[in-house]
Amino acid sequence: MENQNTNSKFWRIALIASLAIVAYGSLLIALKDTNDALKEANEKLQNEQSLKQTCNYKVDSLSRELTEFSKHKTLNKAMVRRDEANSQLPHKIGQAVYLKRDSSRVIIEDIISGGAKYDYYVRYKVLHKDNHAEEVKPEMVY
Repeated sequence: MENQNTNSKFWRIALIASLAIVAYGSLLIALKDTNDALKEANEKLQNEQSLKQTCNYKVDSLSRELTEFSKHKTLNKAMVRRDEANSQLPHKIGQAVYLKRDSSRVIIEDIISGGAKYDYYVRYKVLHKDNHAEEVKPEMVY
């Protein structure tokens, strides 16, 4: 009976030891997989950080270039507003038109546009036969 008791204890200890070894092995495998995933994530993070530094450098260099042109921002907006207004007009520069008030023939020398942020005006600068220049509204020519 004692022999069977010691034999049973031996198998219990052997079973517990083998279970502990299997658990330790599976834990090592899980840790290795986690370590590999962490290495991949760390490499990806390093790549993203280097890409971010490159992008920041490019943005900063563009910012330096654009600050040089920022003083022309108002002029650029005025030119865009002028071009938008001119595209809607039926007559262009150099075109011969007639004035409505006296039906005299004139040539459009320039298109003058101006105004503020929310309103603007457009005038034709016309040239008469006697080289006399005059500003007229677009409604006054045909």
